[in-house]
Amino acid sequence: MTLHGNGEPVFFDVRLTGLAKDQLRELHRQEAEARKGKQLVSAFRQIVRRLQHEPFVFGDPLYRLPALRTLVCQGSVFPVVSLQY
Repeated sequence: MTLHGNGEPVFFDVRLTGLAKDQLRELHRQEAEARKGKQLVSAFRQIVRRLQHEPFVFGDPLYRLPALRTLVCQGSVFPVVSLQY
């Protein structure tokens, strides 16, 4: 499900917080030591691609944040889990 704007696909900007970047770097270090670094990078790229193209389909709903009028979802592509708001 890609949204369209003016006939063109709309892609969402995906950014990591400082903490998420640190956690991802540490996970990559661990996975690289176990010779699974490529699997982690592939999973992370799949998550980013899905969030850019279909953020309203990827993941399972966890809970609502009524004050922010948003739904928090969790999605995963082994061995990475992503929370999106």
